[in-house]
Amino acid sequence: MAYGKIKADALIRDNGGTDEEITMATIVGLDTNKAPKASPTFTGTPAAPTASANTNTTQIATTAYVQSELGDMAPLASPTFTGTPAAPTANAGTNTTQVATTAFVTTAANARAATAANTFSAAQAVTPSVQTSAGALDMDASNFIEVAGVSYNTQPTGKVVGTSGLFYCDTAAPTNWHSEFKFVDGGYVAPTTFPAVAPWYIAETDEILVGAFTQGISVAGS
Repeated sequence: MAYGKIKADALIRDNGGTDEEITMATIVGLDTNKAPKASPTFTGTPAAPTASANTNTTQIATTAYVQSELGDMAPLASPTFTGTPAAPTANAGTNTTQVATTAFVTTAANARAATAANTFSAAQAVTPSVQTSAGALDMDASNFIEVAGVSYNTQPTGKVVGTSGLFYCDTAAPTNWHSEFKFVDGGYVAPTTFPAVAPWYIAETDEILVGAFTQGISVAGS
């Protein structure tokens, strides 16, 4: 099969039944300003990326680069942080971490607000209270009240509903009690063997529940 050459300034094609003339210059122009497949070079300055929720924006310039919608980001390896961080603020229960050119972490001593000290009423504190004289028992004096062989028939003071504790008889038992003391066994039964202890609980401002005395119990520190 023989091959040859055709010299022409234009070609005519059938465009849906209509002749359309295409010049050779037009055809050649279609191949200009195109990057090669291998090692293409891009020129010009790309437009600034626009915010796109949950999507990063990729742009290509003379040197390809990727810019996050969050702005400039530090590399994963050996990042460098610049600027001066604000002074740490008190944050109860949480440490505050701040990063500057040299990373640092504030300690609990200066980043955490001091918590309020726990406070207890006298009836909640484990502090022995010795009340050996006849008269009114101060129920807020301690949650460990040592009583003696005298009468406590005067109305008790310092009653805080919800507090509890122990009565302790070292060598002798009280002779009687005010009517606000309610013995759960139906009435007061004085212990005869010492030491002896009985639990108490303030159920209402005028009702102090008292359990039966357990005899022969030694209390440390008594």
